[in-house]
Amino acid sequence: MLSRKNAVSRVSDLMERRGNADLCIKAATHLRKRADSPMLEAELDGAIGKLWRDRADGKADPEKAIALMKSSAESGIKWAQTEYLGMLRASGNYEETLEAAIRYASLGNGEAIGFVGRAYKNGEGVGKDKAIAEKWLEEASVRDVKWAVLEYMQLLWEEDADILVEKAQRFANHSGIAMGYLGRAYRYGKGTKKDLAKARECLSKAAEMKVPWAERELRSLDANMAKAQETKSKRRDGTGGK
Repeated sequence: MLSRKNAVSRVSDLMERRGNADLCIKAATHLRKRADSPMLEAELDGAIGKLWRDRADGKADPEKAIALMKSSAESGIKWAQTEYLGMLRASGNYEETLEAAIRYASLGNGEAIGFVGRAYKNGEGVGKDKAIAEKWLEEASVRDVKWAVLEYMQLLWEEDADILVEKAQRFANHSGIAMGYLGRAYRYGKGTKKDLAKARECLSKAAEMKVPWAERELRSLDANMAKAQETKSKRRDGTGGK
């Protein structure tokens, strides 16, 4: 019998090397037959599904990949639930995506909670509803689902600026994305009084937290502040900025 640790290690190695896709899938299928528990079988179903989805020899089989990932997801493998939702959404099957996301969300899957929020935000498989989208995306953000934090901040920026600063402050200590949006809010006076010093402080912290767009926005802010200071100095010196 094959233990979970050994199986996951071997399949991970197969997925990293990729090589001959048919041989990789055959090897992973052989490992599944030697699994020592139903949960390990389910996890290997998901791994084989990824191999079918990602094979680069022109023989990828999305339907087979989805079927295998669904089997894994329905058996309670959380990472497979997330992959399955992504596959379903990519296929354009929004209603089924939402149904599955609600089911997995009820089991505590943070990524699934985010998928529900995204569905209501974009009107995928359901009518658009900003309030419901905010509720679900905020809950996913609490669970530190990074892409959900981004979509939540984007939604507040576009639709509900009055609470943007409050919500961004809630997540800013552990989310560079939220910290970056807090900096943007102070820079442009979005839902709060414009404060370039605070904007720079927040964007600097977001840049330190490895948020690429925050680094770009910080450079832009610094350039604008330097130009404004130069203009001010010239006016003070009587050159009139000429």
